[in-house]
Amino acid sequence: MEEYRKMLEEVDGDDSLVDQTECLKHALGERSGHTRGVGRKVKNIAPYYVPSTSTNAQNFNEFAQELTQQMSRQFTEQMHQMFLSQNPNAQLPQFQFIFDPSGLQVPNGQ
Repeated sequence: MEEYRKMLEEVDGDDSLVDQTECLKHALGERSGHTRGVGRKVKNIAPYYVPSTSTNAQNFNEFAQELTQQMSRQFTEQMHQMFLSQNPNAQLPQFQFIFDPSGLQVPNGQ
């Protein structure tokens, strides 16, 4: 209230020239965690990270290559086991299956 009286004296008693918001701001001080007209300020917002498209494509390609190699090793091992189960006295032939997913086609949802 004292602050309001001081501001009134400065403008010769004309209360239309006294900015009440400015008076309250001066009397109460600035609130650091508050935005006038909005309310509390949100603090410590974690930045939202969106990986770039090239990063996603690179990660996908690395994953696909790793998966392809793993499938090739597993298939080769299964073929060796199947060959040995059918020909127990035979010597294991040296072959390795290489899986190439580029030749695969996806059906059109028929």
